[in-house]
Amino acid sequence: MIKFLKFFFREPLVLFLLLGGIVYLIYVALQPITTPTQNFTKTITLSSYEIAALKKSHKNDFKEALKENYFNKALLEEAYALELYKEDPEISKLLEKKMKMILLESKKVQEPSEEELKKYYDEHKKEYVDVDFYSFRIKNAEKRVHQSKEEILKEYGRYFFIKLSGLQLNKWSKELATRKGRISVLVYEKEGTQIESFDVAEDRVYRDFKADRLAMQKEEDYEALAKKYHFTVQ
Repeated sequence: MIKFLKFFFREPLVLFLLLGGIVYLIYVALQPITTPTQNFTKTITLSSYEIAALKKSHKNDFKEALKENYFNKALLEEAYALELYKEDPEISKLLEKKMKMILLESKKVQEPSEEELKKYYDEHKKEYVDVDFYSFRIKNAEKRVHQSKEEILKEYGRYFFIKLSGLQLNKWSKELATRKGRISVLVYEKEGTQIESFDVAEDRVYRDFKADRLAMQKEEDYEALAKKYHFTVQ
């Protein structure tokens, strides 16, 4: 037996395998013990320059603009996680838009029934009046404006008035073309003596219903992303 062991250990291959095994065991023993983490939260930070720029360009709706900015950055992080990342600001913008499209396509608003539309109409009747006066504010303007249909037509033009009549209350519009250039507006009140019937306002009720549901879904998406990311300002 002793002779066999001496012969066995004199074999180079055997010695090589034994030494290799010993080295591997030492390597494994020296590795730190790690445990997988769950619910990873990533920090998203806005610089003081970005905050100042947002405050300058969104005087009246800074909080909403800040929220939108964080939301966009979180979407971008999601795009990076899908390995769509490229070191290019233009590509980053495209990725943000792509992620928004993916969200919209994955959560399409179900077509409402007539009963749902009538219920929505009853809850928002003040939006569907035959308007005599509007109370509104132009973005970055200090004061709200109270004007009649005739005054609005004269100062801003017919296109702006038509778009104004279709806007929902207390929500900033996209930029609209006017005689004074392109402006964004928030409508506070629509004053009139007669409320349009459901049959007359049905098309607008349908558009407003779907717009509200999309906004609700976007808020849900934002809350879901907020659980995955930690937002800070430096």
